[in-house]
Amino acid sequence: MLIIKLILKISLFLSLLLTGYSVLCQSKTPDLKIIPDSLVKDSVSIKNYEQLIDSIIFYAEKYLGTRYKAGGYSDMGFDCSGFVSYVFARFNIELPRSSRDQALKGMPLKMEEIKRGDLVFFKGRNINNSVVGHVGLVVKSNDTCIKFIHASRKKGICYDYTTSDYYKIRYIGAKRLLGDTIRDSLWADIQINDFHNEEDTVDEVNDSISVTPPSAVKRTSNYYVVRKGDTLYSIAKKHHTTVEKIQSNNNLKGDKIYPGQKLKMGN
Repeated sequence: MLIIKLILKISLFLSLLLTGYSVLCQSKTPDLKIIPDSLVKDSVSIKNYEQLIDSIIFYAEKYLGTRYKAGGYSDMGFDCSGFVSYVFARFNIELPRSSRDQALKGMPLKMEEIKRGDLVFFKGRNINNSVVGHVGLVVKSNDTCIKFIHASRKKGICYDYTTSDYYKIRYIGAKRLLGDTIRDSLWADIQINDFHNEEDTVDEVNDSISVTPPSAVKRTSNYYVVRKGDTLYSIAKKHHTTVEKIQSNNNLKGDKIYPGQKLKMGN
């Protein structure tokens, strides 16, 4: 009888010892936390294509309502190509400064291929030829209509649609500039000679404003007399030079010029 009681006490002691050890082990085991999918997605690098496009468009939309400024390239005012190149530069993506040169970059797209982040190009005032004069950034698209953000002469930075009466007859095509497989090429039905420097003349331009075509510029002249509506940027393009060179030749410390002013264009 004494032996039985001794065995029972030993069994009870061992049972209590094992239970205590089990509790101690559990207290030292860390909790396993399942990371929600949303947190995993949030940690994906900004270099992810879709996130990059969303970031570009979000940044562009911050400037809605900013005024239009010929040759503008800051939050004080933009022209169409200045706005697009400014937005992309924020993400270390370098684009040419004019819509004409931007149209020479990237891969041509069919209407059904156009997506957010692509660029859309439009003709200048003469709708009978394929002169690139305007550019916008696509924010939404389907098979028949493209919504884009751009710098409008009348409305500043705003949204517009390729189906509007004004833009549907001037639409040239779209280009995709981002992607590992993108190669620069032109649209199949447009020749390189069709492209002219007619920057920003597409957008509700005043017919009283005179636009001098590049072919009419006398490149041999050492001076240029400023006309109404001229900017240093537009003059530099006409004479195939840079704003900085004009400023240097004329000791200009800013970009202010006035009609009738005589500018030295070369040495």
